[in-house]
Amino acid sequence: MIDPREAVRMEPGVNPDIIGAVKVPDGSVDPFRLTTANILAARLNGAHVITYHEVTGFVMNGNRITGVHTRSNKNGEKSTYYGRVTINACGISRLRVRAGERGGGLSGLTAAIESAKSGRKTAIVTTGQSALHFWSGSFEFLCSMRGEEVIERPVERAESLPDSHPYKKIGTHRTRRLLERVQPLLREAGINTLGSLDRNHYRLTPFGFLKPAWLTLDEYLYLDHTDDMAGKKTAIVNILSYLDFYPRYLSNGLRELGVECVLADVDIPELDVLRKSTTEMRSTNISRFLRNDAVDKLAREIDRVSRDCDAVIMPAVLGMFSDDPVRRLRQGVRRPIYFVATTPASVPGVRCQLSLRDYFIRLGGEFLPGDTVVSGTVRNHRLESIRTRNFGDMPVYADNFVISTGSFFGHGLIATIDRIYEPVLGLDLNVDCGRTGWYEKNVYDPQPYMAFGVVTDNRFRPSLKGETVENLFATGALLGGFNALKEGSGAGITLATALHAASEITR
Repeated sequence: MIDPREAVRMEPGVNPDIIGAVKVPDGSVDPFRLTTANILAARLNGAHVITYHEVTGFVMNGNRITGVHTRSNKNGEKSTYYGRVTINACGISRLRVRAGERGGGLSGLTAAIESAKSGRKTAIVTTGQSALHFWSGSFEFLCSMRGEEVIERPVERAESLPDSHPYKKIGTHRTRRLLERVQPLLREAGINTLGSLDRNHYRLTPFGFLKPAWLTLDEYLYLDHTDDMAGKKTAIVNILSYLDFYPRYLSNGLRELGVECVLADVDIPELDVLRKSTTEMRSTNISRFLRNDAVDKLAREIDRVSRDCDAVIMPAVLGMFSDDPVRRLRQGVRRPIYFVATTPASVPGVRCQLSLRDYFIRLGGEFLPGDTVVSGTVRNHRLESIRTRNFGDMPVYADNFVISTGSFFGHGLIATIDRIYEPVLGLDLNVDCGRTGWYEKNVYDPQPYMAFGVVTDNRFRPSLKGETVENLFATGALLGGFNALKEGSGAGITLATALHAASEITR
């Protein structure tokens, strides 16, 4: 056993909240050879080995298991076997859940958390990284319509969206009721936000512009009106040699709002190791070193350079595993300090995903990272099972499935030279034109491909060859009928459709 502080010193990337660590000589076992050896040993001792069969249920005698029901994965033949003792040693290789999620981003995690909270056994299959790693720190509901900013009453403005829009499919009244559950859910996961569906507020972008938003992390700069900071003196403080933050752009934008800006760089010895290579001075790397005493040193440096200022703005590079470093820095600086998003990767975005993931696991969920769903079996209008790259020929069964794979960015949709398709199940899409109809030549015009997505009914159940898949729900950017970029509606649609899918499954 070694002390946690010694473990953090030896491996800076380790979770700083560990309570102990063990240092052991390295070693490995080939699990396939070990399993084969166990099977051969069992047969030598009289065991009967049956392959390509799955256990579908137990034979019960009172409160005792006296046998198992099985089904052949080759021909579907059903059998029953009896024994005095039954041992369940299947691990997760034969995973059956009541709700399965494909996608570990904001949409998949939200739907999975709601499903797990209802008591259903729920699993997420995910490649790992999600769009949250590129997060601005704010969620949008509806920020623009027909090129005009939406500030007042965004939910009421959503009434005039086309019927094909996800908000209209859910119904704006129900959409509001679903999204009112978002802040409490985030708070339960340890993510604190500010904002209201009654009125959008403004967030400050990395390039000094103000944009409308619905919810923003409470550590970020949040303005109710564009003139809230007029007449104030603000220090824009960067980490020395950090290149993914743009103080001059920020100062130019804030000065147009009547804010006096002072630019300063700060440094602490703990970050010197990162300067050996410019590629190491990235937000996620910096955040690993900014904790405990290093945060206190940084606070003293920020206090020194912002002595006569009303507020401080700095890059969001603290607190990848928790917001403790953020709160510690704010307590150590004698004036209000606000954070602004950096170019990716987003430290608060990674923290948000990890917080939601950990909350899901605490609720009893199964999180299966580093895997990809490659196909599924649909019978009688129901998705019976899915197959993943890691599980190979061992299917994963569930009563219900949610597909939250995103659009082109998340590879939920794939475009080739002549077609666009959904790669897992081949679901129907709302694409009814050739390649020249996918885009407009003027890059600033709304691009048709941004509204492409899977075809669903009003319950967001997608169709396959014109037939609805009754136990599959699509959410988020995989859906069609909206342009999240032009509307500023991506997060709202992601969250609303995820909560809607969860409510359909749990009702």
